[in-house]
Amino acid sequence: RRPVLDRAHERGRARHVGRARRSRLRPQGRPAAQGARGRRRRAVARQGVRRDSVSRHRRQPLYQLPNPRDGIRHADLSLDPSRWRHLRRQRGANRRTRRLASAALFAVVALAGCSETSRSDASRAAPPSGLDAADIRSGFAFLQPDTQALQDDAFSNPGYLWVDRGAELFATSEVGEASCASCHGTGERSLAGIAGTYPKIDDQSGELINLEGRINLCRERHQNRSALPYESDALLSLTAYVAEQSRGMSLAPDTSPAANALASIGYDYFTTQRGQLNLSCQQCHDQNWGKQLRGDTISQGHGNAFPAYRLEWQSLGSLHRRLRDCDTGVRAEPLPFGDEVYVAVELYLAQRAAGLEIESPGVRR
Repeated sequence: RRPVLDRAHERGRARHVGRARRSRLRPQGRPAAQGARGRRRRAVARQGVRRDSVSRHRRQPLYQLPNPRDGIRHADLSLDPSRWRHLRRQRGANRRTRRLASAALFAVVALAGCSETSRSDASRAAPPSGLDAADIRSGFAFLQPDTQALQDDAFSNPGYLWVDRGAELFATSEVGEASCASCHGTGERSLAGIAGTYPKIDDQSGELINLEGRINLCRERHQNRSALPYESDALLSLTAYVAEQSRGMSLAPDTSPAANALASIGYDYFTTQRGQLNLSCQQCHDQNWGKQLRGDTISQGHGNAFPAYRLEWQSLGSLHRRLRDCDTGVRAEPLPFGDEVYVAVELYLAQRAAGLEIESPGVRR
């Protein structure tokens, strides 16, 4: 067996070899005391503070304030526990004061914003058109001559099939219920000019409604009937009948501040890019109208001919059906029929086309 002294000598030699090996692995140019401990030592040397006063030194219950300017936690000021608690309470009081001041400032800004919003709503103008007034043209101008002739001929226009059906429904009453004609008259032009004022805000509900919505409200309020489904044949027929009585008259949409605020929603939808193709209505109908898209000429997107008979549909359809087709064309998810956003778009399009003649029932490609 080796003597105890030899084993102790070998253990000491192993420790010496390990320290030498670690010193060789240390990066060149870096002093041994480069870490946090070395920074604390140099900070102590600069300030002339005893080493046993340095923060985190064992067995030293020293209350001190860290100075984060140079990233070194060293002793700037030594405090007794009562002084430290006083500063901590004072710091909390200052923090609460800043929070109260921030809340008061936020409340003042919010109130100012609300008052500014109310003033702007009271004088809100119609959203911009995107078209020069001299350039506004109906979709009729972009049709082929034979399609234009088909629309102008009341005997050949297939949309008049729905107008005739609407006239029958207008004058028909069920047992114990009033008909539409009992309130609005039986004359062929008893509702002339009405279609050009829609969409508008309903006086009772305060909601924006289009012509289809007005027909359903009349059925529910005055005839004790249920509302007709959107895009149903009966609702399309009644809408076409009422709109045809304003044929040749100018669009005169609501431009009150409340209506302009709702039209702004339609303007936002009209100018927002959507779908997988990332296109907006504005890019086609404001910026590229008159150009060829496949075999068709891009129109300005006015709704003065709807409800309209589209040769593609082989049927009469509402403006909302056309909006849904546009959304589907750019590979976007279309909104439901009668959605309030589509009604807002309808109002914006009416304001944008103000002055154009009503052509319903129109014929479109």
